[in-house]
Amino acid sequence: MTITICLFAVLSCFTDIPPKHPHTPNIPHLIKQLSSSGGAEVHTVIKQLKGLPITDFTEQDRLQIANRLKPDQYHLQGVIELAGFLQLRDSLDGMDPKHLSTESLKNAHALALVRSGDQKLRETMLSNIMKMAVDDAYVHQVAPMLIYTRQRDCIDHVLLQILSDQPSCSPSDPETNGQIVCGYRLMELVAPVLQDFPYSVSKSGSLKVENYREALLAVRKWIKTNQSSYRIDATSY
Repeated sequence: MTITICLFAVLSCFTDIPPKHPHTPNIPHLIKQLSSSGGAEVHTVIKQLKGLPITDFTEQDRLQIANRLKPDQYHLQGVIELAGFLQLRDSLDGMDPKHLSTESLKNAHALALVRSGDQKLRETMLSNIMKMAVDDAYVHQVAPMLIYTRQRDCIDHVLLQILSDQPSCSPSDPETNGQIVCGYRLMELVAPVLQDFPYSVSKSGSLKVENYREALLAVRKWIKTNQSSYRIDATSY
């Protein structure tokens, strides 16, 4: 099994930031809805489950989600991604490749295995990504996948791009001409998953700063200082 260089098909679930819940919902009830509800409701339930910390899930919860890794499951891609987050490596390994009928499912499955510790797939994925340009597509499609894996060498790849002075990304303001460094967008993506990162993000995903230029300088300094010692938060999706 290999990860193809076309990794963009799984964009939708990785850019869809799950909501955070101030109170823990009834997880067994939510999991039951994965099989008893229609497609739209299942999509909503998956988003809710992705918004919970891994510590809220019991072994029984994990087992019940593993049992949903079957071809007739609504939004199977989302359940696969959830299984990767919950480290259900054996269940993911046990999926029949014939049931991964689309590129989206194949890529989601491979990424979920990487999240749950498959070193060979991780090395294949990174090898393919090394061949890609760092541009808007990288920021919107590839970086979220790398960050989802919570694997250090994958996060390292994103941090390396934040240090780059190559202007190859479009400004967020469509009225602004020219290219900017991709680090402005990338630091927004890594902020929620790195402990003790200099800045947090708002609900919209923007850094809580007034001056992005100064923030980028501060983030680059933080990366250089903490490159070998930073800690990744793997408790969130």
